Amino acid sequence: MTTAQTAPPPSMRLRELAFAAACAAALRAAARLGVPDALGDHPMTAEDLAAAVKAEARPLRRLLRTLSCYGVFAELPDGTFAHTDVSRLLREDDPNSLRAISLWCTEPWTWDAW
Repeated sequence: MTTAQTAPPPSMRLRELAFAAACAAALRAAARLGVPDALGDHPMTAEDLAAAVKAEARPLRRLLRTLSCYGVFAELPDGTFAHTDVSRLLREDDPNSLRAISLWCTEPWTWDAW
């Protein structure tokens, strides 16, 4: 049996579209910093990840929490962060990696066309 999907209200849909740019920018930042590659098979704190990618911990935590809201990373109850199937696609060593296309699509010059 299938269930009918209801479309979100127009105001919610517009918010989703407007925030898509922020999500794309966050994806780019995480990929450029190498966060998906630094995050191993076990959850890590923002502080440990920041040390691994040579970034500041507080802004990195905000970035990880933002991307966790979109399902890119997972924030665990203990405050650590873990991979999801989505974040693994941003790893350079993943055979199905979409890192390069994610970076290409978020290059500043691509925004100039709009």
